[in-house]
Amino acid sequence: MLHGQENLSQPRDSEGREELRARRNTEGRSPAKIERNSQAKEGKGGEKDRRSTTSAAVSRIRIPHPILPPFTERQKREEEENRGDRVEGRRRGWSDIAACVPETGCDLIGSWHRTSNPRGCSGRKKCSFLGSVKRNFGFYFFFLLRCFLSVRDAGNGTSRVALTMSRLRCALRGFDVKALFLLLIGVPFLIFVIYFHGQKISYFLRPIWESPPKPFRTIPHYYHPNVSMERLCQLHGWGIRDLPRRVYDAVLFSNELDMLEIRWHELSPYVSEFVLLEANSTFTGLRKPLFFANNRQRFKFAELRLTYGTIGGRFVKGENPFVEESYQRVALDQLLKIAGIHDDDLLIMSDIDEIPSGHTIDLLRWCDEIPDKLHLQLRNYLYSFEFYLDDKSWRASVHRYQAGKTRYAHFRQTDNLFADSGWHCSFCFRHISQFIFKMKAYSHVDRVRFAYYLNPQRIQDVICRGADLFDMLPEEYSFQEIINKLGPILSSYSAVRLPCYLLQHVDQYRYLLPGNCKREMMLVEKLMASALMEISI
Repeated sequence: MLHGQENLSQPRDSEGREELRARRNTEGRSPAKIERNSQAKEGKGGEKDRRSTTSAAVSRIRIPHPILPPFTERQKREEEENRGDRVEGRRRGWSDIAACVPETGCDLIGSWHRTSNPRGCSGRKKCSFLGSVKRNFGFYFFFLLRCFLSVRDAGNGTSRVALTMSRLRCALRGFDVKALFLLLIGVPFLIFVIYFHGQKISYFLRPIWESPPKPFRTIPHYYHPNVSMERLCQLHGWGIRDLPRRVYDAVLFSNELDMLEIRWHELSPYVSEFVLLEANSTFTGLRKPLFFANNRQRFKFAELRLTYGTIGGRFVKGENPFVEESYQRVALDQLLKIAGIHDDDLLIMSDIDEIPSGHTIDLLRWCDEIPDKLHLQLRNYLYSFEFYLDDKSWRASVHRYQAGKTRYAHFRQTDNLFADSGWHCSFCFRHISQFIFKMKAYSHVDRVRFAYYLNPQRIQDVICRGADLFDMLPEEYSFQEIINKLGPILSSYSAVRLPCYLLQHVDQYRYLLPGNCKREMMLVEKLMASALMEISI
């Protein structure tokens, strides 16, 4: 730092103080008199004083000190009087406000609002609305508390009601109109918006309050029907086995009969044992019939390879649905042991609507040295194979079974993701009643926030538009992805690479193909929809 640059606000030594005194002494004097005084002082100082004075003067010339003119005696007296008046006025004003004296307290409130400014606001500068609200609330909370808690008889015939109304007028007299608008209109409106759209706001701000999960290590998937299995295994960096592994397909069943039939026909050539567990209750504790047991004749093709079990629900009211789901998945572990699974057998863990492609399972059962755990990347569809959403479905997984270590689960268990391995068709039902049942039965029942979500006519309209049944925003971790997925899903008219059994029985499953969004309604649903339409009209 250069000499003389620090501490500019005040002279740093005795030489600076001397210069300040000299400048004050020159005020009002003629130039000739100033010259004579300086010559006389120079003669007395000597050579040493002249050198030090010259050096200090040079340094001060480089960066001069800002010198403010001193207060006059008149200005000092006026400042002291004004300070005393402000202190006395503030003392009197607060005591009047505390006592609710209308003649002085209310006048002070009005004048205080007209003259007071928050920090950074002075003169003619206008303060912001939030700054106005911020400075007003603390003052008024104290004032209103003292006024309304110290209700007493006013005397001289003044009633308690009249005194209370007078105090209310006193409180509102100086109240900021913007702050009053915020309290009476803004706050209720904000509560209304949060109640009806709080979930949307939360999902839209998800990139702020939740970090994205660790990315998967995606394994490329090579397949063509004319390429040998040995060559396909080599392309993946795996060896070839002499005999294929046994494959177990284990699922929890609710009411998805059509999807189960398509799934089992897709996997039938490659699966050694089908394992199915059915409960008499939903994850949310609702009692339900045993749909599979009542329709078991539809699955005679898998009867010889089927291990079927039932479990009674616990019916605990108010319990988190994921607790009941975990309870049933643990029971499925026991059913797998009954089915006779052994070490190094392949185990498919997925929901019924998460269908691995047949050639994917065939590849994994023939190839050696595959990872112990693999998540399957599935093409994500909604309502039918018309509305393709994305390829981010990953919860389905394939495991090389290890006794005592492998547990049936439906969450992330590894970083390995096998690309393009099948289909996930969510809410792909034939009847509107099945939509309503699942909305009330599955673990995310909290998404049904309003009763009209279950209106059959609304559900039908949502299906044909490709919109969201629960009126939710996309579950993404970046604003760019959220914005890209806003609005209904665009229709796709491609039926290429869909499950083989689906295309072989188009007449039976036409509602799952593009261009067929209309769903069948039961008689009760038709009556309910017509009644709701009459009410709306």
